[in-house]
Amino acid sequence: MKLYQINKISSGDPFRYIVIGSFAGITCKNWHCLKNTISKDFNNILFIHVEDKLFSAKTGSQSKNSFVLNSRSEFIDFYRISGVKHLLFVCLEELTFGNHNVSGEILSSYIKKSETVWIDASLHSFLDKSSGDDRFIVLPQSFNDPGIICKLLDKGMVKEAAAELGYLYQVRGKVYYGNSLGRKLGYPTANILPDDYRKKIPAKGVYTALIHTDSQWNKCMMNIGVRPTLNKSGLTIEAHIFDFENKIYDKNVSVHMVDKLRDEKRFPTLISLKNQIINDEKKALNVLKNIEDNIDVKGEFCFI
Repeated sequence: MKLYQINKISSGDPFRYIVIGSFAGITCKNWHCLKNTISKDFNNILFIHVEDKLFSAKTGSQSKNSFVLNSRSEFIDFYRISGVKHLLFVCLEELTFGNHNVSGEILSSYIKKSETVWIDASLHSFLDKSSGDDRFIVLPQSFNDPGIICKLLDKGMVKEAAAELGYLYQVRGKVYYGNSLGRKLGYPTANILPDDYRKKIPAKGVYTALIHTDSQWNKCMMNIGVRPTLNKSGLTIEAHIFDFENKIYDKNVSVHMVDKLRDEKRFPTLISLKNQIINDEKKALNVLKNIEDNIDVKGEFCFI
């Protein structure tokens, strides 16, 4: 895959088709719909990823409504698996036509030369430009609507979210040093810092999952929460990997959520917490017993 940067593409790079959209949440259903509509030749397609309008990519400002379902690395990997040969990332603020900036001029040039342009219905600025041009195809509003998936994730319904996405919902990030309480309880955990602060995190609770690290797949159970038994308040994501002894501090991992076991709760003592973890482990291993028969692993995606 050739990744283009906005200031490096030139008029000598040919693209017959252009796809423009926010793509906050990539689903297999949406991808197949677009793929079947465009062409079987993906060598001359320019994908323009427009970041979600709910946050400002320039200032890095955060909003309680800001989220992405797919981080940049997930986005690239998804399309690499799908066979896309050309991919361009650009922020929403850069897509302004008629103001003489380089981004606008180059993109305007490509749009003028392309045979077909697909645009997300929510991008009204593009709709204004496409008036009366039969080369433009407006994707339906439901094509890229992550709202359904977000509502499921807010309820911890990762299994149902996977059914909508076509693959297990994942969180990618780097493993950092924690307080080693899990190790003291006999259940060491990998504390994970997401690689995108806007990444949509499911509801607090305990989940069954698969984790990918060092080119290996392992089964795990994951806790998302504030550790109320320890009177903590900051949200943490930590995974206990079954039958795993490797040191993975400062390494990148991806956790792919299978199902939710239970909500987060406060326990009166650490002993009662450990007893609950033992029960969680038994349930998790039972859920994950035949997981390999129900998923199709490609790259860092677990398709269902």
